[in-house]
Amino acid sequence: MVEKGKGSFGYLKKQAIKQGLLALIMLAVCAAIFLIGYFWLTKYATILTVIAVLGMLPVAKLLVSMILFMKAEKFSCTVHFYEEIMKIAGDKKDDLLAGFDFYLTSYEKNYPLSAACVCKGALIAYTPWEKCDCKKCKEHFEEYMKKNGISGINVKIFTDEYKYIERFRQLCEDLPETTDNEKAMYRLLLNLSM
Repeated sequence: MVEKGKGSFGYLKKQAIKQGLLALIMLAVCAAIFLIGYFWLTKYATILTVIAVLGMLPVAKLLVSMILFMKAEKFSCTVHFYEEIMKIAGDKKDDLLAGFDFYLTSYEKNYPLSAACVCKGALIAYTPWEKCDCKKCKEHFEEYMKKNGISGINVKIFTDEYKYIERFRQLCEDLPETTDNEKAMYRLLLNLSM
């Protein structure tokens, strides 16, 4: 299981904070550049004003990203669910291709997945959102699997926490060696998630 970055527990919450802090820092730098130009050159129509205004473009991008992560963080994996999964994984957790806090985006819909695991030729995922269109999410995965030359992976999206945990428990029994196809599927999951 991943400890840092996409797929780690608490990723969506951490990213919202990180994007907000970066936006504040960039905003302070732009304001400082503008104020230095204004007080040093005693006018605002300078090259430093242009630099400060252009510096606001990345600030805007960071703010949009922060808002997206804030919207997605309500679908984060709960501590109770995370602890239950970690208890089942036990000492096998380093061998599992599993992660938490995925938020997949597509042109039509978004698909929040609190947990996902790729193992034994299957991708299983759990979404806490009752309105999630699991069929469309599965089709979304299958479309990208086809585009990336990944085959032989069965996709199942669960909306029931206990059914997901039971299936996860079954997959963790007698864990075989991870195949290249499964590794490619997990990389695809990470790439599709924000």
